[in-house]
Amino acid sequence: MAHEYDLSKGNAPLRDEIASTEIFFLNKKIGKPEAKVIIESKLNKVFKGASGVDVQYLEVKDNYNPYIHIRGNYKIRYLKKQVLSINVSHEIVGAKVCQECDVVMELGEARPGEEKKKRKLDILVVLKAHHEHGDVDLAFDPNGKKMNPDKLMGWKKEPGPSDFLETNGDEVRRFAVTIEQAIDMLRKQITRRPTDAVRIIEEIFEVSKVEVILSPVYIYTLKYQDDTRKIQIDAINQSFKIIS
Repeated sequence: MAHEYDLSKGNAPLRDEIASTEIFFLNKKIGKPEAKVIIESKLNKVFKGASGVDVQYLEVKDNYNPYIHIRGNYKIRYLKKQVLSINVSHEIVGAKVCQECDVVMELGEARPGEEKKKRKLDILVVLKAHHEHGDVDLAFDPNGKKMNPDKLMGWKKEPGPSDFLETNGDEVRRFAVTIEQAIDMLRKQITRRPTDAVRIIEEIFEVSKVEVILSPVYIYTLKYQDDTRKIQIDAINQSFKIIS
């Protein structure tokens, strides 16, 4: 154990421990028939002067807007130096700090009179310390903006297949903030070494939770005369958006 207090040894590397990604789906509140009704009520915003019978519905696709939630913590064990002041009786004129280090401290002649009460022995010691930054949550919406993680965690959702992003990636909107970028942001936020650290014994950045929450939308391709448009209907909040 004594070797752990050796300040001449190098620092331990920062170790990342990253959990596997979990996939969740928000429950749809409307289906495609209801989405089509919303589009038909807003056709004049899509094609000026068009009526329902003149518009062709070329395609409808299931798509998803991704939300990201991660949780992590940081732990570090390290060595630091500290001067300990020990009160000693006035007749003490020297001391040896420990058997291994051969550090001898001379205090000088014993102090007379009232100064006897103020005599101290200052010893420079190496201390082993531990610091931990507790769990921190980060969450991002599909536009890459930070959001309240509590709000996201409170949504009703169902677990999905862990390989969904790999097998159905074309159905998911491009991540404005990727999982890797979110983890890197959290790492920079909480992996802060104590200022008094002299040597790092162990340093761990742990991400205990990585969640992708997929919010369903319908993408319709419509055609009127020579004009083609894509419309997005949110299956959760029923919002309408012309995307191209």
